[in-house]
Amino acid sequence: MTQQTLLNSLAVRKLFSISLLGLLLALVLMGCSQLGGLEPAAEPEPTAEPQAMEEPETRVLDYEMLLNALQAADAPVEEVGALEGVDVQAPELFESATDAWDITIFDAPVSVFEFADEAAAQAAAETVNPTGTIIGNVTVDWVEPPHFYQAGRVIAVYAGEEQMVLDTLQMAMGEPFVVGQGGFGPVDAPAPEDEGQSEAPAGELDEMERYVDEVAAVAVGYPAGWHVIDVDEETKETSTAYAVTFQSWEPAAAGGGGRPEGGTKFDLAVMSGVPAGSLDEAAGWRDGQMADDPLTTVLSQERVTLGDDLEAVQWEVQSFGEIALVTLTVADGRVVIVSGVGDLALIEEITQTLERVR
Repeated sequence: MTQQTLLNSLAVRKLFSISLLGLLLALVLMGCSQLGGLEPAAEPEPTAEPQAMEEPETRVLDYEMLLNALQAADAPVEEVGALEGVDVQAPELFESATDAWDITIFDAPVSVFEFADEAAAQAAAETVNPTGTIIGNVTVDWVEPPHFYQAGRVIAVYAGEEQMVLDTLQMAMGEPFVVGQGGFGPVDAPAPEDEGQSEAPAGELDEMERYVDEVAAVAVGYPAGWHVIDVDEETKETSTAYAVTFQSWEPAAAGGGGRPEGGTKFDLAVMSGVPAGSLDEAAGWRDGQMADDPLTTVLSQERVTLGDDLEAVQWEVQSFGEIALVTLTVADGRVVIVSGVGDLALIEEITQTLERVR
């Protein structure tokens, strides 16, 4: 959650976190064409076709080579500093990283992580779920869509949609291995109503659909007509953490935008690689994650009982001026979290439908 520096755009929250909001100047490329003379004397020179970006001659293997590749592409790059001890986007996204830096490309914040070797970087890349909202055991809520790149022993993370930045990173590092979703933080400006906007009235779950997660052995209700961004069964079976997103608006195309005005969303996150011996143990772990996040303020915390007599701990937290409702329980040896933003009364109703599948 950064819009300033990379942790101000993404705000890492080890369990309910963080996202990035970048304000960049749009560059408009204007081409001029010349009119050929009427006299047949000189042949007009052919207009140069736009050149497709070429792969760099030298493959990026580490951080220094990445900087060289970016600078060779004539991209304005600035090193802000090492992530440790600096207000940045994502200091703890990849715990196996040996070094990490915050840089800017065309004034947009980008986090760069370096690993012991390429195999370690590839292993870290495999911990990112398809929507980019879970990285290992860290849950991240992004303001703008995150783009993850890996080359050699380096991973770069950029949350935003500036085409100049995307093109430059792709030229240096290749295609992103994950393009995730934004939507946490300040809402988009009001847009004309269309069929892509599907909102549920606050507090109404009369027309409810039921989502069943067979792997986690839990189910949750959500308003009919909402959109579900699911995770395939193989990923659920093999991952230590994954998240399913439910939202009231039509998902944008890859790389598409944030939460529209009036939109409500929640994530159902399931984690097996965290302390889950008891509800108190899991809640204590969650408390530790929030305590480590300087951009999150806990407004309230209480123990609650869900509709299935399922004991849970619930927090109301504030980050980037937005209030979110986060509810944690333990089911079948896994930590299960429902976290939502938007219409909190509706999120509360949805949370009450969470139940074990027997």
